[in-house]
Amino acid sequence: MCRCSRGPHRSVGGGDVAKMVRWQYENNQGHARSFASTLVNGPVMGQESVWREACEVLKEGQRVREVEERLVAICGEEDWVVKKEWVKEDLDGMMGQAEYVFRTVKGGHGFLIDESACERVVETLVEEWKI
Repeated sequence: MCRCSRGPHRSVGGGDVAKMVRWQYENNQGHARSFASTLVNGPVMGQESVWREACEVLKEGQRVREVEERLVAICGEEDWVVKKEWVKEDLDGMMGQAEYVFRTVKGGHGFLIDESACERVVETLVEEWKI
């Protein structure tokens, strides 16, 4: 048994993100410290200047190539960690509404766990990027 684990490895079925998060806190003694360290030291918060620069690079690339390939942002409708309204507001301010495509799919922060959400993401990319 791993030293960081309080119990045997168990599968968390059904794609229930809340259960997975709870399992991590209950079974991995390092999870809370790791998560806190990410918030304190990782590039999670206060990255507006980085995102603004990335948006400028994307917009310039679109102008130079003269293509209609736009950034595609996809959020979970019920995401309580990264709210769709926040993402849209930031992109509106940094890119402008005409420069990106914004879609939502059913689900929360872990929406890619759900197969139907994954299919919708792929459909959106195929449609928007004509791939």
